[in-house]
Amino acid sequence: MTPTEFVAQYYPQAQSVSQSTGLPVNFVLGQSALETGWGSSAAGTLGNNLFGISSQGIPNYYPTAQAGLDAYSNLINSPRYSGVSSVTGQGTGAIAQYLVNAGYNTANPNYVNSVVGTTGMVDNVLSNGVPQSTSVGAAMVPTKTFSQTVSDYWDMAKHYAFSGTIVVLAIVFIVIGLASLALKQEPHETVRKLFT
Repeated sequence: MTPTEFVAQYYPQAQSVSQSTGLPVNFVLGQSALETGWGSSAAGTLGNNLFGISSQGIPNYYPTAQAGLDAYSNLINSPRYSGVSSVTGQGTGAIAQYLVNAGYNTANPNYVNSVVGTTGMVDNVLSNGVPQSTSVGAAMVPTKTFSQTVSDYWDMAKHYAFSGTIVVLAIVFIVIGLASLALKQEPHETVRKLFT
């Protein structure tokens, strides 16, 4: 997904998160773009995790996009990060540094600069106004090649699997991913259709 497509796709959700957290819309979009690789990560596309929220280094997966957005808003509004509002007027770098100092994505020593970079790209897109989404509703249309998709699902399976079950989980993730690509819908919708 290009930066323009990403902003068009997620601007309404970023506005909602901004209203509930006090973070600027451009920061919300920039952080989400970084955490999802501009909407291409398995956690973002399959798990509705647009902000890289993890437990013990494993990305959290949410049943709906709204659940993922709510989880981020709740995290930012938790006592651990609640003071971030005191630095929102100081710019993207100050916000990102506050979050890192409070414990957000401490594994990446360049996280602040990375968020500043993606937010700058978002700012460039927004300088021409909010782009219009060409997708239907909030569903993402997958833009990955077959091999990229299989690789993503294999990586996700490795995160969740233990020795003997890795192959079974990989196959399940690959089947769900391929069905989602064929149907041009979000994977959680595919899962819902398969099991209801």
